Amino acid sequence: MAASDAVSAFRTWVQENGRAVTPDGRVDSATAADLLGVSEGHLRNLRSACGGPSFFKAGGRVTYRLDDLATWLEASRHESLDIAIFRLRGI
Repeated sequence: MAASDAVSAFRTWVQENGRAVTPDGRVDSATAADLLGVSEGHLRNLRSACGGPSFFKAGGRVTYRLDDLATWLEASRHESLDIAIFRLRGI
């Protein structure tokens, strides 16, 4: 799934689940964690370790842009060894 497709899917999920999204496409930590399928604590640990998706912090409140979540998720994707071998062989 391309990052732009993921952003569209994220937006749909946010709307269907009654979550808030800012006009510039940012969501809170709880929503970001749900979208990524991780706990909010894990997302906090990633921030502390300088890993995970880019985030904004203002007044102690952390938010994430849907674009950044989708880009980070796509960059974290790993293919199985079989698929990688097939691609190398042109199968």
